[in-house]
Amino acid sequence: MDLVGKEKQDLKETLLDEQGYICCYCMKRIETYNSHIEHFRPKSDPKYSALDLDYNNMFASCNGAKENGENCGHRKDAWFDENTTVCPLEEDVEELFTYLPNGEIIAANGNPGAAETIARFGLDTKLLTNHRYAAIRAAINQGALKDVDDWLSFFEEKDADGCYQPFCQAVVCVLRSLA
Repeated sequence: MDLVGKEKQDLKETLLDEQGYICCYCMKRIETYNSHIEHFRPKSDPKYSALDLDYNNMFASCNGAKENGENCGHRKDAWFDENTTVCPLEEDVEELFTYLPNGEIIAANGNPGAAETIARFGLDTKLLTNHRYAAIRAAINQGALKDVDDWLSFFEEKDADGCYQPFCQAVVCVLRSLA
């Protein structure tokens, strides 16, 4: 591996570690082999070319699922709207989305930016909805509603390996709504 390749690999590992090994958009579990470095503001757009190496413009994103409807960074491709695209770093970003017990994601309070982000990133695909539903059902079946505070901590914090639980924010949202 050349120096540039090693530096890129190190950068991706740092992003993965910071994000707790979940996709910045859909919260699917990701590792080095099934993720890519996502430029939030597209590096292919001359308007954002100066941000190509800006760390705050980079995230680790899953590679999507072509066979079940593209999602996340690859689906977004070079699309970006400064006024509507929701950034994963936005303060209280989790408040812009609501997750239903059946795994569906909707824009909280009809937020237009959240609705546009869901559509453009394919966060409402059947595959992702099913994965979120499975995570929510597993949490509830394991007794999450008996001791909600402990379960909320389990899903809101990284584990001993530095990982968040896949689809953690969906589970937290539903647990709070049912408690």
